Amino acid sequence: MVDGEFSRLTRKHGIKISASFPCSVEDIALVVGEKVGHGSVKSAARMNGAMVIFLDQVDKVNRVIEIGITVKGMYVSVLPLTQPATKVILSNVPPFITDEFLSRELSRHGKVVSPIKKILSGCRSQLLKNVVSHRRQLYMILNNRDEELNLVFRVKVDDYDYVIFATSSVMKCFGCGEEGVRELPCLARGVDPGAESVQLPFRTTELPEDTRVEWMDRFNRKVHVYENGSDRPEEQNQIYRNRTKMNEDLLETGDLSLTLKYPTDGDTNTYICRVYDKEGEILMVKQVELRVKVLQVEVESGAESVQLPFRTTELPGDTRVEWTDGYNRKVHVYENGSDRPEEQNQFYRNRTKMNENLLETGDLSLTLKYPRYRDTNIYTCRVYDNEGKILMEKYVELRVKVLQVEVDPGAESVQLSFRTTELPGDTRVEWTDGYNRKVHVYENGSDRPEQQNQFYRNRTKMNEDLLETGDLSLTLKYPTDGDTDTYICRVYDKEGKILREERVELRVKGRVQVQDVTSPLMAEESV
Repeated sequence: MVDGEFSRLTRKHGIKISASFPCSVEDIALVVGEKVGHGSVKSAARMNGAMVIFLDQVDKVNRVIEIGITVKGMYVSVLPLTQPATKVILSNVPPFITDEFLSRELSRHGKVVSPIKKILSGCRSQLLKNVVSHRRQLYMILNNRDEELNLVFRVKVDDYDYVIFATSSVMKCFGCGEEGVRELPCLARGVDPGAESVQLPFRTTELPEDTRVEWMDRFNRKVHVYENGSDRPEEQNQIYRNRTKMNEDLLETGDLSLTLKYPTDGDTNTYICRVYDKEGEILMVKQVELRVKVLQVEVESGAESVQLPFRTTELPGDTRVEWTDGYNRKVHVYENGSDRPEEQNQFYRNRTKMNENLLETGDLSLTLKYPRYRDTNIYTCRVYDNEGKILMEKYVELRVKVLQVEVDPGAESVQLSFRTTELPGDTRVEWTDGYNRKVHVYENGSDRPEQQNQFYRNRTKMNEDLLETGDLSLTLKYPTDGDTDTYICRVYDKEGKILREERVELRVKGRVQVQDVTSPLMAEESV
């Protein structure tokens, strides 16, 4: 290329590449040349910490930006020089949401200038090094480059709603603005769960007797109506029935505050009070944001039971109460005056209980028997009317601590405890260690030593009547510091589905161990 041809190159002919691993200008230039022809690469050098390459044609620049490049087996984004591109992180994206859909949604806020890249989960094990997280990354030229991009959009797949977050800044909660994205309701500061009531304040001057006061939520549902000197419960949405109260002399005092009884995280909302004159003209408006914290319950693994509390007002006899977990599995269902075990997921079969007179007392608390590590989850209780409409909703976050067992070296044996309910005769019980070696296997009424790893041969024992008693504890003989590990017991049905799971951390004294135990609720963090 002669000097005159160089002089016609502009910023539009340039691309910028920032690799996160060691590579040379030559490495990058060769790969780019494979995409557009090596003769098209006219200039290449490091500039400001990045590789900058100029090509002979703008359409070739656009092509490389669109497809990206792979250097030393690693994907690398290619950015234009013409405008500064912004890195955007998408989170809470299930694998079946397509890049085309995401690109279409994001293009409303700017130009997508790179392919959408899936972010690895960061698993340490070589067996899982290719596992991706539910985050994706791309580069955009934003319409408004002076502001950060913070988006929330929803997509419906197979009748399930998925909430996707997009941000160009530090990952933040889109509810409260604090760092960290939540899939479920915001855990920002607010009213403590279990409070008797909460007041939404609104104080003004004295008002005429013919004033109408109307509290509504952001879904335009009437929360409370006051008119002609009295409340109007017939206008109230049933989700708030028997749960609200205003002062009797509110017009004289100007105190239009609303008291909401038994607030749950389902009441987290923006509430609006409008004051009307007798002709229906709005005199004043007040907006109050209410945030109710998600109740957190913590229990030791091995406890007899744990209660997920939910108390509200009396409910009609045709009410349906449904507890589900974070995977949308039905934990417990109550309808038409009795439990519905046939609707319950088998993972929770024979492990849950609710009060018999729950509709009369309003106590919708759920008792979960024999809580285990795998029960750590966010549980949701939804109350439906006879038409299937949600009357109220409650979230409870349950954290079950991993059972820790410590034993002196030289001990005769140590027991890894696991007790649950009675199990079917065709159940398979399998204990494994942190290396996925089979420690003990029980199936079809007897042990299976032939499936056992030789490291544990003749060193383990389980009870003979374990399925009848539900005692799946494992006895490990002659423990040494080499047995310090995390042991997992999985219970399978005849089709190979997991019915139960328990983890036990064993530490044999005499060995110093640093172990990182990560809760399954800490979604999308590197492990």
